[in-house]
Amino acid sequence: SHFDGYDKIVTFVFSLFYPGWCDSCKHSFATVRWYQYFAMVMFVWASWHQWKCHIILAMLRQSPSGQITKVYRIPYGDWFEFVSSPHYLAEIVIYLSLFILQKACNIYFGLILLFTIHNLTIGATVTHGWYKNKFKEYPNSRYRIFPFIY
Repeated sequence: SHFDGYDKIVTFVFSLFYPGWCDSCKHSFATVRWYQYFAMVMFVWASWHQWKCHIILAMLRQSPSGQITKVYRIPYGDWFEFVSSPHYLAEIVIYLSLFILQKACNIYFGLILLFTIHNLTIGATVTHGWYKNKFKEYPNSRYRIFPFIY
């Protein structure tokens, strides 16, 4: 499954230690800089929030008896208190952490990051509009994808 995280962990390890990935970005634990440690923490933090947001979304489809329902509800909790698509925001933070891990010198990761931001921002805008149209009581304080910005 896309949400199991293995793909991101493999990419994380691959981007940090594979010698042919980016010649100017080779690493060993002895040469890891402070901002790369920050990127590692950011990666784990965003991955955890993404997982938590997917759990919240999955639980919305269960009735109190545990049966799967087709009723749509407004998600609450975690980053849903700030944005309509927090799992998209977490995905962007994950890709940003991978870009930082590569010392922000890998053009391919930079392009992937830009594509991810563009694509998920469009998806979050559509999702936010759907929530606003479907639920009259949808919180007006929620942003689309970037808290306090958009």
